[in-house]
Amino acid sequence: MQAYFCDPRLRGFATGLPHYGHLLAGTIKDIVPRYWTMKGKKVPRGFGWDCHGLPIESLVQNELGLAGVAEIQNLGVDKFNETCRSKVLKYTGEWRKTVRRMGRWVDFDKGYKTMDKNFMESVWWVFKQCFDKGLIYQGYRIQPYSPALATPLSNFETNQGYKDRQDPSLTLIFPLVSDDAKFAGSNILVWTTTPWTLPSNFAIAVKADAEYVCVEQDGKKYWIAEFRMSAYFNNPNVVDSCMGSELVGKSYEALSHISDEFVTPDQLSRHYKIVFMEGGSIPLVRTSLLSTPTAGLRRRPATPRLPHPPTLKLIVSNGG
Repeated sequence: MQAYFCDPRLRGFATGLPHYGHLLAGTIKDIVPRYWTMKGKKVPRGFGWDCHGLPIESLVQNELGLAGVAEIQNLGVDKFNETCRSKVLKYTGEWRKTVRRMGRWVDFDKGYKTMDKNFMESVWWVFKQCFDKGLIYQGYRIQPYSPALATPLSNFETNQGYKDRQDPSLTLIFPLVSDDAKFAGSNILVWTTTPWTLPSNFAIAVKADAEYVCVEQDGKKYWIAEFRMSAYFNNPNVVDSCMGSELVGKSYEALSHISDEFVTPDQLSRHYKIVFMEGGSIPLVRTSLLSTPTAGLRRRPATPRLPHPPTLKLIVSNGG
């Protein structure tokens, strides 16, 4: 009795040229149906085209100069979809040429497209059969999401967007609150690459075995890790020094007290303290991304917040 086997994944992306990843996967996909064909079985092997998804939409958006979902809706979703359908098979000739050079046994003339109604209906039919048999379950998962496109992204699409970039960071001035004459009236400089977390800040981390120096400038005193001093001060006037362990436990004026009412007095007593980061691997001011040292301190007062306006100030560096 003759068996029939079909490989439903013999398809490519017509919105781009084939690359080595396609060639490798295509070779693997060709092995099993080729084996059974050589065993005398009849194996329908029509080539297919992936037509859905962001690749074609991205190409059409660039061609039409559309920036996002709102502009697509203004143009008309029907017009946008029709343009996508007209452009989706742009590279079919190159695919046919490359796949034939690979020696794959596949029928291009009797292929299919995922945008064909009979293909889409067949997928929904299979899904319905699985659903009726209790093989489909509802769950939750974390999914990459594009606010600009208003749609979840696949891992492949997300990876296409990764790039190295110079991200802005902030160095902040936190006034210390201490009766110790050594620290009274001074400030501590803190560097962060996640400024969006500052409203919920409850602690400052220091490296216990690192040396910190107190630099006086314009009548103000600033504590900073000694090995980062030259990145922030030209001709620094060092008036004192200490180890990071001496700073541990010191209090500082917070950026915001908006959440204080939701914690107990005991919890609050542990907030806004300088702490020792476990393992001592994170110094107060880590290696900066500055291409050139900051010339002195450039301060900008923070916007006052009621009912507890902070005395925090920001030092905005050149992308550092």
